[in-house]
Amino acid sequence: MSAEVRERVVVVDDEEAFRDLLAFNLTEAGMDAEVAATGAAGLAAALRTRPAVVILDLMLPDVSGTEICRRLRSEPTTADVGVLMLTARGDEYDRIVGFEVGADDYVVKPFSVREVVLRVRALARRTFERRQAA
Repeated sequence: MSAEVRERVVVVDDEEAFRDLLAFNLTEAGMDAEVAATGAAGLAAALRTRPAVVILDLMLPDVSGTEICRRLRSEPTTADVGVLMLTARGDEYDRIVGFEVGADDYVVKPFSVREVVLRVRALARRTFERRQAA
């Protein structure tokens, strides 16, 4: 990936502290982060900006994260976006459902910020490679 290219990431979480923490650390890591507090706002941001990665909470106030993931996968402009589910729901069933609806990665809260940033970077790299091959 070229040094000038800054990966775009949309962080969708209803908890302001998590949004701010992730946005700050992603920006410090050289990425452009946009935040959204609802599923509808996150989906709109993803459709508008076509990010490399969407970080998606499952429990949102309006639309579930799994439904947002389904919608991202069904839209041609966002079907190739990397989706990282970041949620307090860590049961095996929840993880399986996340992967079945199209998540690329799944991290349970509480989480290591450094690990999440590295996972986002890896997803962004794969998204970039898919887009270059298309």
